Amino acid sequence: MRLHCHEKVARLKMLVRGRLADNHLAPGRWPGAKQRQVSTLAALLPDEIDHTFVPMCGMCSLYFHLRKRKKITGAQTFLSDDHLPLIRFLRGLQGHGPYIAERLFYWKSYFDNSKQDMFDWALEQMEMNISDQDYAVAFAMFERFAWSRALLATDRSSTFSENNEKELSDDHIRRLVLYGELLEGARIECEDFTRTFERAHEVGQKAFLFADSPYFGKDVEVYLKRFPFDKYRDHCADPNFNIMVTLDTSPESMGITKGKDCFVHNVSYEGTHDIATEQIAINYCTPKLVERAKRRGLRSIPNDTGDFLQYKSLTADDLLSDNQKRVCDLIRKANLAQGRANKSGSSKKVQHCAIRLAEEVNEAVEGLCQTERWMFPMPSPHDEHVPAFSVEYPRYDAHAVNSHVATINAQHLQHVRETQRSGPMLDKARMLMKKWKGGM
Repeated sequence: MRLHCHEKVARLKMLVRGRLADNHLAPGRWPGAKQRQVSTLAALLPDEIDHTFVPMCGMCSLYFHLRKRKKITGAQTFLSDDHLPLIRFLRGLQGHGPYIAERLFYWKSYFDNSKQDMFDWALEQMEMNISDQDYAVAFAMFERFAWSRALLATDRSSTFSENNEKELSDDHIRRLVLYGELLEGARIECEDFTRTFERAHEVGQKAFLFADSPYFGKDVEVYLKRFPFDKYRDHCADPNFNIMVTLDTSPESMGITKGKDCFVHNVSYEGTHDIATEQIAINYCTPKLVERAKRRGLRSIPNDTGDFLQYKSLTADDLLSDNQKRVCDLIRKANLAQGRANKSGSSKKVQHCAIRLAEEVNEAVEGLCQTERWMFPMPSPHDEHVPAFSVEYPRYDAHAVNSHVATINAQHLQHVRETQRSGPMLDKARMLMKKWKGGM
């Protein structure tokens, strides 16, 4: 169904209204993006930035954050990435936002808002020899309906996500026009990060470079290809310009940022319970920046040797061991199962599942207490107000633990312990579980 001309005009007039809100961070999704950390990163930027370079730019969330606040200008910015589809999308969006929006409205109406049909059409278009702005139209559809890591896949035919909650909404389409305006003046190139580092080197002290590489050992898993960490280490070693590097805190990554001031914080990722400890390394630290970091809860550590393990307050234990991760996942499942079992009208199957998970949690926790000295202080069962389950671990930062570990109700664990000590109750639970597994 083709849109009438007056409908197009009315919709395009709506496109230019308003501005991007603070929670509108990027024109799309991208693996490893820093959308949740942009405000923290912005607090550690130099007070004055003349020229900005962003290799491995992804969806440019930090760039858009700064442009919205007029901290930088497009004319002084160089954005690059070695993924050509991404670069073609950004180039198409730059200066062609209204055209892209009008086309997206048209195809959305034409396909009656069918995700699968729009996705299939986008795949066909992306394989054709078309202009950057038409490619951006197709990529915008593809990005909405593909599963997140498929954005980097070379074979996109099976990347449609049936359960993707993202929608090609009218609001999202209108925002693309505003993102396109913010890209005006910026230079956008498809090139390796080494060439962008060289460009910053040519500018010298007036340049600022933001480098957001893959975490060490996660390059293939997240980006589907190897990343040259040795080459990256050489380029980050001693630049003649201001640089900010974000990485994990593995010994290998701490070696890459050796000699810089490091600020460490915990980060989480959308759609997962995963928590990582990340470093923000800079070579232009001032007392003012240190104070800003403290206000945001960042922990400052020197990195003169590149050895993260020498700092007692932040050791490798700051990342959960495999056993700890397994127990934490088990605790989360047990909490969910307990919540379902406590609801009125829950089935016997649901209740038995909660009993089984409670037993598994208890066994796993007991094992950690013995093998990894995980201490679980138990409150008195006579307490009127039983506090939430708490965790302490030698050398662990308390805040890191609380953000890593899903809490479990102490009364529930106390009940499990009492059940274990009561033979008949436990035997009954096991009998019920046996019947349930047999198809009860």
